[in-house]
Amino acid sequence: MIKIDLKRVGVLQGKLEKLNAKGIPFAQRNTLNDMAFKTQQTSREAIKRDFISRNTWTVRSVRVDKARRTGDSAVVGSTERYMADQEFGAQGGPTHIPTPAAAGQSNRAKVRTRVVRKRLRVNAIPRVDRVRAAGLDARARNTLAVHTAKANGDKFVYLERGKRKGIYQVYGTKRRPRTRMVQNLGRSVRVVSKHPWLAPSSYAVQRTAPRLYAVRLQEQLARLR
Repeated sequence: MIKIDLKRVGVLQGKLEKLNAKGIPFAQRNTLNDMAFKTQQTSREAIKRDFISRNTWTVRSVRVDKARRTGDSAVVGSTERYMADQEFGAQGGPTHIPTPAAAGQSNRAKVRTRVVRKRLRVNAIPRVDRVRAAGLDARARNTLAVHTAKANGDKFVYLERGKRKGIYQVYGTKRRPRTRMVQNLGRSVRVVSKHPWLAPSSYAVQRTAPRLYAVRLQEQLARLR
């Protein structure tokens, strides 16, 4: 096992600046990615230890969007909204729940088993207002909303079908437009107390940053030999 004197980080960086300053951004980017993947690993271990899970879906939902170019940030987080509620707490009230259709599954699927497609995530969907038409019942109002959205070239529409309220994707032809719910807005989330799983993992990994950076600096210096 190679031992690294953390006091030498400055020395290593200074040496690399003299020999090949272009190597420093690579060392910094690789260090960010090292920290991101270690945070992912630590967070997954925390979830296994502190949460009750029926399967590995929640653990696998912790993903890394690594830095690919100089100046990029490395991001760690869960693809599932309920993990954000655990991290920061939730006040309760209406919430959005991605449907199986939002993950590219069959409209008949009852349980979502895949990751939501980026273009169907709630933050990627343009604002959708409900259609208000006096004198029309809910069914007629929905029909009007769908045909209006299709005529305007809109890809999403808000519909209320009994207890099923949500954002629907509009597809098909103008004569026979079809819809499928991609975000369920008809359910509420209960009050959730904070139960951080990401921040503690991130803080723990941040303490190892100098050591990780020293390794990456030495790696760049080794390339010059």
